[in-house]
Amino acid sequence: MKTIRLTRIMYVLIAFFMISSMVNALSPKEYKFNTTEKDGKIMSKTVYSFENGFLHYEWLYEFDYDENGRVASKKAYRWHDGSSAWEPYSQMSYRYDKQVEIDADYAMWDKKKKQYAFVQKMTLPFTNYDSIF
Repeated sequence: MKTIRLTRIMYVLIAFFMISSMVNALSPKEYKFNTTEKDGKIMSKTVYSFENGFLHYEWLYEFDYDENGRVASKKAYRWHDGSSAWEPYSQMSYRYDKQVEIDADYAMWDKKKKQYAFVQKMTLPFTNYDSIF
């Protein structure tokens, strides 16, 4: 029962992502980025929408690194206009297999439990490392 529910949630998330990507592609929104770095590593990236001459917060990404300097986790936050604050959205945790594959665990923020809830495991070719950012 729980597996079926997680599968349905995944399909809904994929459908939502595809629809929002199409809508964003058709919309006149322009995006700006601000990246903070420390010792040559990206620590955070803020995404702003640029409309009518104004910047609006959209997303904030925070990155943690392992002892080998590779991204170990990526946390995503959405801006909430009502509270004027960043709210947790998702987290990706990464493990590396001899620079051949990247194993990733995807979790969504559960507002009721105030913690990340596991959604899906995925494997990426190591050549996709730059897409983490």
